[in-house]
Order: sequence, then C-alpha cells, then structure tokens
Amino acid sequence: MAESDDDVLAALILDVAELQTAVEGLQVRLREAVAGLSALGDLTTLSDRVAHLEEAFSSVAARLEDLPSERKAERVRVWSWPDLDAQEAVQAWAALSDWMRDVLLPRYPDVERILYPCWYRHPKVLDALTALYATWVAAYRNPTASPSDAAAWLNTWLPAMLGHMKDDLVLCNRHQHHRPLAQSQDVEKLFSQDLKVFVDQDVAGRASPPKSNQAPGISAQE
Repeated sequence: MAESDDDVLAALILDVAELQTAVEGLQVRLREAVAGLSALGDLTTLSDRVAHLEEAFSSVAARLEDLPSERKAERVRVWSWPDLDAQEAVQAWAALSDWMRDVLLPRYPDVERILYPCWYRHPKVLDALTALYATWVAAYRNPTASPSDAAAWLNTWLPAMLGHMKDDLVLCNRHQHHRPLAQSQDVEKLFSQDLKVFVDQDVAGRASPPKSNQAPGISAQE
C-alpha cells in the first residue's frame, strides 16, 4: 500500500529535523575554528550565514509540522451512515440537524419548500443533505478555502442536491410518507442466480492474481 500524504509529511519533518541538527553541529565546529584563527572577518561572515540557514531550517520545520493539521482541516469527512456506530450516529445526527436548523433552512428557503417531515426516512435525501453539509463546511469553515469554493457550493452542490431530494420525495407530501420507488421493489430480484453465474464466468475469464495479499488496483482502507 502506498504511503499516505501524512506519512510522507512526517518523514519529511524528520529529515528536516536531522538536517537542522547537522547545521547546529556545523555551527559549533565553525565557532571553535573562529576562536582559534585570526581571520575573524571572513569567518564571522560565514558563521552568520550558517546562523541564518539554521533559522531558515527551523522555520521550514515549523511550517511542515503545521501542514498535517491544515490538511486535516481541508479534508472534511463525509460519513457513510450505514458504517456509523451508536456514538458516531448520535454525533452525526446532531451535527446535521443543527446545521439544517441554524443555517440551511433559514438561509435557503428552497430547501424547506422541497423537504417534507419524512425526509430522514429517505436514505437518498439523507445522503444528499450530508453531502451538502460536508461541502458547506469545506467552503465556509475551512480557513484555507477560497471564494470559488463558496461559489461552487451555491452554484453546483446546492442545486444538484436539491434535485436529488426533490426526485426522491416525489411521492410524499406534508402529511404522508411513501417509501422511495427503489425500496418498493423486490431487491433480491436484482441479485438472482443469473447474476452469480455471470460473475463466476467473468472471474473465470480473468488472469490469475499476482502473488500478493492485495489485489492490484484495490487500496486497503486505513
């Protein structure tokens, strides 16, 4: 499995720290040499340059240490509802509901006109709202976000998610909930014996896997 960005950054931070230590050692030896020689003018200038390099490396090291936290701020997790445990679900429902009540519905009335009281019973609607929340946080709460991120949320994400929600709530109204069309079908019909035969034939026609614990092109999740 390839190294993650954070692993690369951590290795780079260690490399810079080692380089800084080497510079500090060089500065000590240079000062000892300056003390024993008479040509103090040129060597003092060189010593000053080494000192400036040390400061520069310290600044770079500090900047690199800040990068992982900044990258984490940029990566807003869009959670998968089926994967949440009890505690995570409590936090997710609270975060989404608070954001809808405080931000989404007051500022964007079109959402309220589309949503019905049964919205939380529709997985597609719930996923659309979750995506809206995560992209909104990335655009408006991330200190490294650009103005174009907010524009993209307004012009792209909001209209697209409104369309998904409207389509999924088409059979519902303010007083009655209907299961989404896809859930009204017999799901097992989509996974018949014919599918198993087809999959077996597809697998049989492929090359043997390499001698590895992980199939090529498939990344293990961290």
